[in-house]
Amino acid sequence: MASLDIENSTFPANTVVTAGVVSVFEGNEKHITIISVLYIIIAIIGMLGNIFVFVAVALSKKLHTFTNVFVVNLSVFDFLTCFGLPFQAVGITATDEWPLPPAICTIIAAMAIVTQSGSVITLALIGVNRYVLIVRPKEVYSRIYTHCKVGVMIAGTWLFPILCLVVPQLIPGIGCLGYSKKFKVCLWDTKRNSAIVMQAMGAIAFIVSTVFIIFSYSAIYHFIRKHIKKSYATLQMNIPSVNRPGNGHHPGNINQRSTAGINKRQIQITKNLGWVMAVFFACVLPYTCILLVPTKRVAGIYIAMLFLLPSAINPILYAAKHPHFRVVFRCMVYCRYSAIPLPSAALKKILKQSPTRRRVSLSNYAVDGP
Repeated sequence: MASLDIENSTFPANTVVTAGVVSVFEGNEKHITIISVLYIIIAIIGMLGNIFVFVAVALSKKLHTFTNVFVVNLSVFDFLTCFGLPFQAVGITATDEWPLPPAICTIIAAMAIVTQSGSVITLALIGVNRYVLIVRPKEVYSRIYTHCKVGVMIAGTWLFPILCLVVPQLIPGIGCLGYSKKFKVCLWDTKRNSAIVMQAMGAIAFIVSTVFIIFSYSAIYHFIRKHIKKSYATLQMNIPSVNRPGNGHHPGNINQRSTAGINKRQIQITKNLGWVMAVFFACVLPYTCILLVPTKRVAGIYIAMLFLLPSAINPILYAAKHPHFRVVFRCMVYCRYSAIPLPSAALKKILKQSPTRRRVSLSNYAVDGP
């Protein structure tokens, strides 16, 4: 929402206040309640879901992978996005002016810019990580993904939006972050000349990230498809003619055996993260359209809210489809912490100190491979 058309918006500090600002909610006051309630619902679901992600990673060493470093980073962005929504709800329900200290609105606006930009870059890093892990040799993965290099990658997802998109907005005379009377939200002033440059940088980062995501998942798809075809042909050569497909042999058995050379668990994880990216782009596309064709109607707020949905949906996707998170989430929901696969040192310490803990057999749960 940081790039909505904010003509006639008002901002604190170095901005000239324009008289006679008309809100998009003028004559549509019923939408104020609806949107503010939706903000609160998304915020509650998103914050609770992403807290589950943080706790799950803290409790199980099974989730201590380089891929999940990026997943946790994405969850941090999602959590902060949801954390700012109640404040945006306060702004929407305000009668005319921002009811809280102006610094809070500036922080919320800056947070929205950082989280939205950082999320896209993190998704690109996740896609590249899956590509290198599945398609490239293990030696390449080990060389690229070290603790130091991954730390630099994570730092980049924060430093780029902060230094390039937020800091210039805080310089008087260049940019400004604050409250828009027109849309009743905290965002940046896109009417400034400098905003064009920063929007261009944000757009370039988005386009480059999208290219990396499409390339990574396309390469993974073609690699797996090629591997299956090659394995299928090899199996056919080794199977007697009476057992070949069409002669009573079920082709599905060959397809199952043909993936033996690929880590199926990693494919499942990749599919789950692919769903995360698919949901993200499905929500971003309508938002992108209103940026290309700016709207001054309240419908634009509803469309812009789609951009926020992945922050709440991502943890649900992990719980439903991610083979590792699903097991840990289930143990957390049913308070069966002793059944969590590969418990962390902190969890072991907690379980050791708990006088009422019960031993639960791990055979009831799917324990995943590395």
